[in-house]
Amino acid sequence: MAEFSEARSEFDEDVEPETVAITAFNREFSDVLPGLAQALKTLEGEGAIYAEFADTDESGRFSGTFTRYRVKFNPPEIVEYVQAHIAMQEFENSYKLTGDFALPPRSVLAAKALQAMAWLGL
Repeated sequence: MAEFSEARSEFDEDVEPETVAITAFNREFSDVLPGLAQALKTLEGEGAIYAEFADTDESGRFSGTFTRYRVKFNPPEIVEYVQAHIAMQEFENSYKLTGDFALPPRSVLAAKALQAMAWLGL
């Protein structure tokens, strides 16, 4: 049986995790957890990410160890992964501006539209 301690973790609500800013896929990402930042940079460079998965014994029980794997993505998977991170960033930025889950103010939507037009070369 697992034992749990009172140790604090990065998931404690009152502890702000350290974040970084990176450029990947010609996009600026801010306030990204270091592990996610590394995954984006590795995906950009290698078309793959690295992840640890729990090892199990013959009966399917956790053996107490993990193995690191290289997970290769195909192009549509890369696009989906990056778009998910972009959507998360946009959601977090909107939440910071509004303080709730409502739509962002019109000024933010207008700025996003101009940004998209510039990105598309319009």
